Amino acid sequence: MDRPDTQRLLQPLKAFQRRTVEYVFRRLYREGVKRFLVADEVGLGKTLVARGVIALALEELWPRLDELKRIDIVYICSNGDIARQNINRLNVFGTEDGESKHLAVATRLTMLPLHLNKLGKNPVNFISFTPGTSFNLRSSGGIGDERAMLYQLLAIPWEFGRDRGRRKAARRIFRLGIGKGNWTGYLQRAARAIEERGGVDPELMTAFLAELNGGMGLRREFEEVVEAMLSGEPQHDSSLRFLGKIRRCLAIVCVRRLEPDLIILDEFQRFKDLIDGDDDAAALARELYSFRGGRTDPRVILLSATPYRLYTTHGAAGTESHHEDLLRTVEFLLGSKSERETFEGELRAYGEDLDSAAATGRSVKSEVVGALEKRLRRVMVRTERLSV
Repeated sequence: MDRPDTQRLLQPLKAFQRRTVEYVFRRLYREGVKRFLVADEVGLGKTLVARGVIALALEELWPRLDELKRIDIVYICSNGDIARQNINRLNVFGTEDGESKHLAVATRLTMLPLHLNKLGKNPVNFISFTPGTSFNLRSSGGIGDERAMLYQLLAIPWEFGRDRGRRKAARRIFRLGIGKGNWTGYLQRAARAIEERGGVDPELMTAFLAELNGGMGLRREFEEVVEAMLSGEPQHDSSLRFLGKIRRCLAIVCVRRLEPDLIILDEFQRFKDLIDGDDDAAALARELYSFRGGRTDPRVILLSATPYRLYTTHGAAGTESHHEDLLRTVEFLLGSKSERETFEGELRAYGEDLDSAAATGRSVKSEVVGALEKRLRRVMVRTERLSV
């Protein structure tokens, strides 16, 4: 397998896009930065810049392919249609006869078991997710195909077919509102999909069962729901809660099995709580992009033309605190609270010097501006139409 022709891939880029690509790559792979924001103005080709960085990243990682086993590029955006479109645009290997030379898949995180075996056979993979379907799993049963896959994964280890009553109860739990006749079709489709892919990754399955049977005690909860259902009690709400929990368990083990090398968060302001929130969805996202020292520490690129309004009146009714959002994002990019506090002090000094300069008619002190610019340019870049 040949590595991508980096110069051919970079050749169509405009000069300002090429400069951005090289700057971002240098920061991420030469100067120790792990997270970077590309905030180019709308229409200036942030996706093309991301594609260029992918090309240089592959060139950088390629000599380590025997050690890494594979290289995973993960793309996250809030719109499923855009995710499916852009994951193919980011695939630097292109297509042959309409088919991608390397796996490019847009899926739910919890449907990844159907793809993991194939991921392991490819040197490079491009995977896209949407936050609403992949990270926000609370009290949700998911889609029918997802529940059918979960049923097939657990049918043997949890002995759904031990007797007729237990099998019927298990089917009712997983099918939720799907009719009995239609549910049979879902189960057959899931079984066929698993078989066509050579089964489920054994390491993933072992980790999934351990997670279910461990601290969360979901095997016991399943048995309780089955017993209540066999006694004739309605169990829709209990089934829904149970399914939400096992989906979250599966998502956790899928993230740990994925180990991405480069993660791209597109228009991240649409799901900014994932970078620093304190709910289950943010915790799951942190599993994806935190530096856990696996095959390689993942690099994270944020893309957004307009993460903040240029001006927000302090305390204005109905407005978010864009100042606080900026501080939270800078903390994420710089990687520590102490770095955020230093930046906040520099920003405060800049504001105070602006006030003083306005009152006295002098210019803002260059050292105050320089300190702020130096810190921000470590982790972000922006090109505007005026400069182009």
